[in-house]
Amino acid sequence: YESIQKVAQENDQQIFYTFGWDGLLNQKNRRQSAIKLYNALVREIEQYEHQSKRVKIRLLAHSHGGNICLNLAAIKQCLDDRIDEY
Repeated sequence: YESIQKVAQENDQQIFYTFGWDGLLNQKNRRQSAIKLYNALVREIEQYEHQSKRVKIRLLAHSHGGNICLNLAAIKQCLDDRIDEY
């Protein structure tokens, strides 16, 4: 991962995580995997914020894994819209 990760500042700490999904060419599976990834990212960010650390998230994906990452924005928008309703 470090060989393709060249955009970080020299003093930045780099931590890498992997996320796997079933890889089926099925939109429903990709959406479900995106929800799992979204929840995992939220939990991870909350842990760092609890330690008063700011984080930058960079997502690297290949092929339909990119669609999973793109679905993250739609998930956040849906959750934000639900909060605004209350």
